[in-house]
Amino acid sequence: MRWTRLAIIGFVAVLAAVFFFYLDNRTFNRLTEDHQYPMLVEPKSHPVSLTESSTKIPESGIHMTKLYTMQNNKNLFLGIWYRDSNNVMNAEGDEWKRTDGEVQLLVKAVDENGTTFNGETKKAVRGTFSTFQYIHFNTFNLSEESKKLDLYFYPVTTDGEKEQPADHPWFEVSVPVSSFE
Repeated sequence: MRWTRLAIIGFVAVLAAVFFFYLDNRTFNRLTEDHQYPMLVEPKSHPVSLTESSTKIPESGIHMTKLYTMQNNKNLFLGIWYRDSNNVMNAEGDEWKRTDGEVQLLVKAVDENGTTFNGETKKAVRGTFSTFQYIHFNTFNLSEESKKLDLYFYPVTTDGEKEQPADHPWFEVSVPVSSFE
């Protein structure tokens, strides 16, 4: 009888832990598995995906969602996620601008024509052991002949009131893009 009680208590404890992890990671998992668009506000119409799948950024331990744009091709939306123990995103230093403990990034997207678009991190969603950051480009206009985008991720430094990107990107990636017709 004693073993039966212990087995039931153990089963309930495991069930409670699974339920906790499910609730704690629900939004994070939906974002990282492309079940939810990396947008702060749910769009009225379906965005267009510019990439085939999510991408792992080399030598950083950071993953990036698909790239999305709206039908009018005026904005670009994406997200990055990483483990809480990630060495790149957990760099020590008082000079980095942080929001809710997360280093803020300026993201530069450069198309094949050399046109540069600037985006920035907007908000973070925390899972149990990982973090997701939304990235939004307000001005974006991908030309039809572009076949790839180069993305450069710069941490934002703060010196009193003045904010500016660091001199060199922390990480970068080139992603093939498809046309958005």
